Amino acid sequence: MKTPIFILLLLFVCRSQAQVASSCTVPATLRITHDRDARDMALSRMYETHSPDTAFIEVPDRQIDTIMAGLAAIYNLDTALQADSVFKRWCLHTTHGFAYSTISVKVDTNYPWALQWAAMLTTTGYTDLDNFLSIHGFYLTGYFSSSWSADLNNTATLKTTHVLNMQAFADSILLFPGVEYVEIQPNIGSGNLIWYQDSTQTYSFYLGWGDCPAGCTSSKMWKYKVDDACNVTLVSVFKSGDEVYPPLPPQPCGYPTTPPMGVYNSTPLLATINVYPVPATNELHVTNAQCEHMNYVLADMYGRSVMTGTLDSSATISIAGIAPGLYIINLLMPNGQVYRQRIIKN
Repeated sequence: MKTPIFILLLLFVCRSQAQVASSCTVPATLRITHDRDARDMALSRMYETHSPDTAFIEVPDRQIDTIMAGLAAIYNLDTALQADSVFKRWCLHTTHGFAYSTISVKVDTNYPWALQWAAMLTTTGYTDLDNFLSIHGFYLTGYFSSSWSADLNNTATLKTTHVLNMQAFADSILLFPGVEYVEIQPNIGSGNLIWYQDSTQTYSFYLGWGDCPAGCTSSKMWKYKVDDACNVTLVSVFKSGDEVYPPLPPQPCGYPTTPPMGVYNSTPLLATINVYPVPATNELHVTNAQCEHMNYVLADMYGRSVMTGTLDSSATISIAGIAPGLYIINLLMPNGQVYRQRIIKN
């Protein structure tokens, strides 16, 4: 039997090192810079553990917090167990993860709203659909129409800036009249990656280089185990391939102190907004002097619009008439930005 090529290329193996005590307290810099990575790993964990949370489009905070705690245990090691290599030296992030960002939607052009996509306009005039797409960060990137391919005819390509459970999104958008078929587009190529395996409580940091658009031909991987007490073990380190290491990123990695665009509360103006109380029973109150006359959309966790309106002078929203559950309030800013906050209705 032939030896697998990846074993032939194996240049360095590190056996499991001693367990080191750490802290699972998440520093603000880690939460900001690795938000997308944690969401991607949390989504993978949801499916690995067959969690009922797979019904949600947005990854629940409790899942993200679980992943963040483990990342923090490794991050807080500083230079121990080569933790500085994955965080400070190579600045590893997930470039091709579990979460997909592109979806194809076949539509029935007998519905007037579908003609807007044919004209390459994301906004269709179908309010519930438009809100659904906006809440989840989708925009139109292409539209295919051909008389020779009935299967592909009248198919729109949508892409999102968010990290979502795309299967739940696909199931939900199929409920809109005029949507005939949905196909999730897989990520193409390979590259740097961080992934979590719940069954072994391990975090693997993968650095890839050398023709990564077609599949990285060289790589190095660090695998850490984090137990329930936030103790960390460096399980293994290995390198494969013979290409010269890629150039290091600028030093240091540059952990920012403010969230990047696309993360909740991403600007000073948005950071001054707060919606309370949480949980709420009859009313929501919005704190910000600029909120008067601001439009809002209240959506359920499937992204379906439950309530829309405009804030009055008291900046109060009555929610007495909606069912108990988990919702997302979306405040539409005059400059086009959207403030989002999760709401619990008792």
